[in-house]
Amino acid sequence: MALDEHAARLLVGLEQQGLPPFDQLDIGQVRQMIGAFTGFQLPAEPVGRFATARYSSDGHELALNIYVPAADRPLPVVLYLHGGGFVAGNLSVVDEPARALANASGVIVVTAQYRLAPEHKFPAASDDAWAALNWVAEHIADHGGDPERLLLMGDSAGGNLAAVTALRARDADRPRVHAQILISPAVDPNARFPSRSGFATGYGVAAADMDFFWASYLATSADALHPHAVPRRAATLAGLPPTLVLTTENEVVRDEAEDFGARLLDAGVDTHIIRFDGLIHGTYWMSAAVPRSRELRDAIAEFISRVTEPTSPAPTSSRPDEPPPFPLRRPPVPLRRPLSRYDALRSPSAVKLPGRCARPLSPPWEEEARRRRAEPRPAAPSAVARGGVRRPMRRQCGHAQPSGPPATSRAWSTVRRLLHVLGPFPSCSADRPRRSSYGGSGLPLLPPHWRATARGVARSCLDRPWRHTKRRPPGACRWAGCSSPERPAPGTGKGLASNSGQPRET
Repeated sequence: MALDEHAARLLVGLEQQGLPPFDQLDIGQVRQMIGAFTGFQLPAEPVGRFATARYSSDGHELALNIYVPAADRPLPVVLYLHGGGFVAGNLSVVDEPARALANASGVIVVTAQYRLAPEHKFPAASDDAWAALNWVAEHIADHGGDPERLLLMGDSAGGNLAAVTALRARDADRPRVHAQILISPAVDPNARFPSRSGFATGYGVAAADMDFFWASYLATSADALHPHAVPRRAATLAGLPPTLVLTTENEVVRDEAEDFGARLLDAGVDTHIIRFDGLIHGTYWMSAAVPRSRELRDAIAEFISRVTEPTSPAPTSSRPDEPPPFPLRRPPVPLRRPLSRYDALRSPSAVKLPGRCARPLSPPWEEEARRRRAEPRPAAPSAVARGGVRRPMRRQCGHAQPSGPPATSRAWSTVRRLLHVLGPFPSCSADRPRRSSYGGSGLPLLPPHWRATARGVARSCLDRPWRHTKRRPPGACRWAGCSSPERPAPGTGKGLASNSGQPRET
């Protein structure tokens, strides 16, 4: 299946920025880059009530955000553990998805902070998630929640923590977990599946990035065999609650996540495994950059409705190659060689859609120029009145008039695109966060030392009198090396285009 066009645009834009792999950055830069995902999200929705709380884990005070939709009855509760490779992510990154989930599903959503690696290695994050679950079970009734309908949810590394917490709740026989939702969970650092090599590079999170995350999280090699770190290594998965496993076609953890879902099925757990074709890792967060993230959110809302409503029948299990028992998006796709992320853009049938990355793939005037060239143009009234044919306008200097806007506009467009990535200069009088084209906070995706260098380049571009932007008389040739100031004259020169945009014989 071809890569989704919005996902392809996003990947190309990120690649053009030349960002290094995570393992070549310090941990602060990694957290800054993952925190910038808020720039790929829609504006946050209002909820009925928002509250904050704190819980304790191993002597550490950690934060909770509670999103309560308007309701007059006790509501199911979803404990959402954010992703970020165990080393990054925060409550701000999942604020927009949590609000959307609360409104769409009619459930109370609790997002929990947990300690991050490498400062706090395993089992710190696992213990924090377990402590957060116990806090929610004890205190959520004070916020209008029903502790008997408690669900676990997580994406990527958060999916790992959600699966581990469900295992610990099963073994401790408390609190009762009603269901779990695992979005592209990373469940085994030693997994070697086709998706691990097929999507090793060029699809957002690379295989080397996953190795870096696991190496930062696990303290020793023995931890890779512990079921509280690697849930796929659990002795048995029987007795776990109903599970929804969501994966995307173009991600390194796809096969290990689906294999974990298959093991749940073999253990007798009601499990639904759904793969979304054409999408990439992290799509659930990117509601503005990749509009098809709505498909994942609709699937989650439908699953929650099925498992929490007492009057609805219990859903039956399904594998990736079987249709789910409730209406969810498009059917799964078989395993195949990964396509290039440029395929969707090279296709002749590709549709130009609104929105762009930090650097657009083509100048914005190209589509307008192409449309105007395709439109038939009537002859000039004066030529019709004379009964003659309008002759092409040519330059005496022999240079063709370049298509597109003047060079000055192109120069300013280049600088403006660079400023769009960097944000405002510190000396700007309106020094405030610049909103990105996706409606987010516009946090830059560049490390600080890169930003300083690029800002200097942008400032020098603004101050430098570029050779091809020198002012010339209206109608004069715009070629940088041409000094001819004359206006175009009819019938002179050879092989140049006419004013109407259509080549004519002379």
